[in-house]
Amino acid sequence: MATRTFVRQRQFRFQIPRSTAFSSRPPQEDTLNLAALESTAQAIDPEAALQGEKRKTRSKSDVKPWEWPAVYFETGKGKLSSLVTLTAAAGFAIAIPVGAPFSWTGMAMTSAGTMLSAMSASAFNQILERENDSRMVRTGRRPLVVGKISPLHASIAASFAGVGGVALLAVTTNPLAASLAAANIGIYTSLYTPMKQKTIWNTWVGAVVGAIPPMIGWAAATGDLGIGAFVMGGLLFSWQMPHFLSLAYMMRKEYKLGGYKMMPGEPSTPELARATMACMRHCLYLEVKMLDAWWAQM
Repeated sequence: MATRTFVRQRQFRFQIPRSTAFSSRPPQEDTLNLAALESTAQAIDPEAALQGEKRKTRSKSDVKPWEWPAVYFETGKGKLSSLVTLTAAAGFAIAIPVGAPFSWTGMAMTSAGTMLSAMSASAFNQILERENDSRMVRTGRRPLVVGKISPLHASIAASFAGVGGVALLAVTTNPLAASLAAANIGIYTSLYTPMKQKTIWNTWVGAVVGAIPPMIGWAAATGDLGIGAFVMGGLLFSWQMPHFLSLAYMMRKEYKLGGYKMMPGEPSTPELARATMACMRHCLYLEVKMLDAWWAQM
């Protein structure tokens, strides 16, 4: 697309009047502004934008020592993992009965273990999807795509984070919380990630992964999974459906470029209608589950 636009601009230049072509202005004023042209082409065509992103790659040797914490944080999707950790902390806090002593140390250890586990799963996800990410503008600047960190380096870091997070939960809380964290890493890496390229049902599996962290917090606080843990997990599961299906619709062109199969299709298609109904159902489920949460506290 960018090449075709360049040709049009060049053709237009040679159609200017002869008097203008032989004016006394410096020649650089008549040259084509390639940066502006590239920006225009990127706004028109996502693939052109992607090519622009690919030219901005860095090698691992370009990363300064003080930049590595930020690289690890981005490779583990630190912002998203922080939100996941917040749900685990909420599960821990809600599980403590009113009037019972509250363990801030236990909550801190639960949060740390969940954060490490979530970053491990996210890093493995980026390792496996780096080729797909390189075809999308939204993910084209991730560390593995631009070469800030190698797949081997990222794999070692993800393994240490995963083992460390699960071990921390096992030692400072209980084996149940650690088992849930380990299971979530496995589901996210071995099931959800490959499913994204094979079936639209990946969204439902991904929502299960997102629903487990508050259950980790609940298990860490109580040592078991009471009805409250499943209510919290169910609330988060249903909340994710309209969120991710709406996102998939907005990013449908990029997901297609990346090779992912998502439920929402183009406007006025059966797939979009089904996705809309799924969003509405889960919004209604949220209301029902709120009643479940109230009943669980009775």
